[in-house]
Amino acid sequence: MIEFILALLAPFFFALGILEAKRGLENSNYLACIFVMTAIGVVILIPCSIATTEFSTITCQGLVLFFLEYS
Repeated sequence: MIEFILALLAPFFFALGILEAKRGLENSNYLACIFVMTAIGVVILIPCSIATTEFSTITCQGLVLFFLEYS
């Protein structure tokens, strides 16, 4: 159930961040905006991911396939 809630909240907060970035870009440059949005995403999403991951289901084969697919 938590996965469903996080999946619904992610696009909402992403859109909210874009709106706030648009407002903030009037007085700043785009590189600062990209850095702040990335940092906030990391601060929020990594703890949520760690809290909801069952690490006992992760295997070495799964990690290798994951990194091969996204490399």
